This record gives sequence, structure tokens and C-alpha cells, in this order.
Amino acid sequence: MHSQSWRAVVVDGETLLCDLLRKILQSDWHFSVVYSASDAEEGFLLCRKVKPHVAMVDFQLPDGGGPTLAKKLTLEVPETRILAVSLETTPKTIQNMNESGVHGFVEKTQPLEVLRNALEAVAGGGVYFTPTVMEARRKMSSDPYAFQKILSDREQEVLHLIAQGLTSRQVAEKLGLSPRTVEKHRQSVCRKTGMLDLASMIAYAKRNGI
Repeated sequence: MHSQSWRAVVVDGETLLCDLLRKILQSDWHFSVVYSASDAEEGFLLCRKVKPHVAMVDFQLPDGGGPTLAKKLTLEVPETRILAVSLETTPKTIQNMNESGVHGFVEKTQPLEVLRNALEAVAGGGVYFTPTVMEARRKMSSDPYAFQKILSDREQEVLHLIAQGLTSRQVAEKLGLSPRTVEKHRQSVCRKTGMLDLASMIAYAKRNGI
């Protein structure tokens, strides 16, 4: 398929970036039509309507829905291929990437030429993961103590909220659990990670992007 027939959707919370990419893709990179959306819901509705060949999805959307959007598109708009972009390559970001079924991933710190190569590869039916992302994925896969291997989904949720400064009672209210259950999860996180105080738990969560 020639690139001039490709349709693209850019889903990014930064309006200026969306506008710039739309102009670049249409003028210099010869995509035929380029649409943009600023959040996950708008992006999904747009992709379902126009069925682009490629959707570039920011994994750090303001509403936090980038990975969820990617999963939803994979299931409900399978003809659209997905290129994820993000400022981060934390273990949590890599886990989200692995679980979402995206066809490529580029850090936002990469030059435009890398993004162009990735978009064209993914739109054309291929895959594109930068060396940084491939190395991060390899390390996670080989690490027996990677957080996603030792912490359950619920423990990750509890740790995330604790790291945001919530008390156990507040975490319980937010997740619909009893404070006692939250405390059990908290103790389990401490035991599995070896992080025995609040400061070290927060540092662990930040380091892993939880």
C-alpha cells in the first residue's frame, strides 16, 4: 500500500503537538487524511468512525486512558493498527504496552525521523519498537522479581494509591474494600518487595511507574 492512501488518527492531549503532527503527516509524509483527538473517548469514537490505517496513541493521556484505548481498538476496530508513544519507558509502561496489543512503540524523546519510520512501518502492516523499548522489554521478561510477576493487580492498585498519598482508609473507600483488606494488601506488598516503610514504597512505585 502506498503511503499516500494511508489514513491516520493522532490521539494526544497536547493540542499543539496534534496540530503539528497533523500538518507534517499530510504535507511532508503524504498521509492522505489525518484526524486528531485529545482524549481516549474522543479517539475511540473517531477511530470507529473513520477506521484509520494507523492510530498514534499517547500512553500518557490526561485521562489515563491510553493503554485502555489501545486495547479497545485492538478488539473493536481491528483493522486499525496502533503505534503507542510516551515520554516514559517505566516497567509499568512496558507492561501496559505488552498487554495492549500495540504494533509499535516510540519514546517522545526520539527524533521525528524515527516517528516517521514507525508510523509508515505500522501503517504498512509491520511492527516498530525502538531499541530502548526492546531492551526494557527484555529486562522485564528476564527479571524474576519484576513487579508484575510478584504483585497481583489488586496489590498494584493499592500501591499506586498509597504512593499518591492516600491513607489505607481512603484507599479502601476508593476501591470499595474494607480497611482491613487494604492493610493485608499493603503488608503483602511490603513482604514481596522488601519495601518496609512508606518512603521506600513510594520510591518503588515511582521507579516502576506504578
